[in-house]
Amino acid sequence: MGFAAVYVHIPFCLSKCNYCDFLSYPGKPKDEVVNAYLNGLQQEFILWQRQLPDGVFAANQQITLYLGGGTPSLMPINFIAEIISMVRQGATGCGASISEITMEMNPGTIDKSYLAGLKEIGVTRISLGAQSFDNRDLVAMGRLHTAADTREAVALGRECGFTNISLDLMANLPGQTVEKWLDNLKEAVALGVEHISCYGLHLSEQSPWGQAYAQGQLDLPDEDREIAMWQEGRAYLQKMGYKQYEISNFAKPGRECQHNLNYWRRENYLGLGLGAASCYGAYRWSNEIDMKSYLGSLQAGRLPVGFHETLAAGIVLAEGVFLGLRCTEEILYREINEKYGVQMETYYQKEIDHLEKAGLLLVNGNGIRLSAQGQLLANTVFAAFLPE
Repeated sequence: MGFAAVYVHIPFCLSKCNYCDFLSYPGKPKDEVVNAYLNGLQQEFILWQRQLPDGVFAANQQITLYLGGGTPSLMPINFIAEIISMVRQGATGCGASISEITMEMNPGTIDKSYLAGLKEIGVTRISLGAQSFDNRDLVAMGRLHTAADTREAVALGRECGFTNISLDLMANLPGQTVEKWLDNLKEAVALGVEHISCYGLHLSEQSPWGQAYAQGQLDLPDEDREIAMWQEGRAYLQKMGYKQYEISNFAKPGRECQHNLNYWRRENYLGLGLGAASCYGAYRWSNEIDMKSYLGSLQAGRLPVGFHETLAAGIVLAEGVFLGLRCTEEILYREINEKYGVQMETYYQKEIDHLEKAGLLLVNGNGIRLSAQGQLLANTVFAAFLPE
């Protein structure tokens, strides 16, 4: 079958944000560390090519490549070029090709020459971690960029020929009102970006904000305000021509993130780098999270797998359903039946009937999708499909 998507984790950033629980090392990395990590990524990919003699990718497959972090834009152009070349050569060797190359970046870490370099080596889509257009929010979050940096990054991206730019924005920030949230969306729309991801604040207990919240020192929006932000933000973006194609993601027609769609369709994906997660059918694994252990395994000729599990068929099926339900296009019974070998409408008849009566699912003869209320209570819906 091969992998449909490749994710490469870049675990370096200038500083940790106050809400962050991602696997990353703050502080500009030394050249020798960057070079060692690049060599590790290349060795890991080589080991996977040896592990899968029939091919990492399927013939004629259109694959996606995503560089995330951390802050990938801290890496020099030659680092990014080596990664793209590595995956492209692997794809060509299998008779496959790369249809989309996305790179995450912090708006405060790039300039015109860097963006021009990315365009030249084949990056097709850039994702800017804007988070907010309110500088007070950015300071409180511990972000190192300003709203002006985001505006400039979009303008420079356009000058360098990028026609597919995405912004990440974060809702439910401390003290944030519905009006402030809508102001952020209006700023993003005014910039004309093709894609907007709207994420709610998620706090880990280990983060500075998580600790402050546990001590009652962080004023977060209540549930009613969160719902209002989501509803009014969704309505505004749709009015402005952005299609909601997934619970948190909006795009102009034809500009959906193909890499993330591979995840939500539960296609096979390969994660390379520190802590990166992968999935192949019923087999799921993630890499070691300690840099020394990760590089040590590779130097010894071993894949740096830190965790792995084989999922029961019922879990695989449930994941296929509830990941698909994240998207606004309906899940077709026919496609689930062909992919997982079950009659979905019969297998889940009780659950579907119950969720439809509760107003959480929209059902027709071809398939199902979440209602607007179902999107608000998505985790409740998803849990219904899990085996008891």
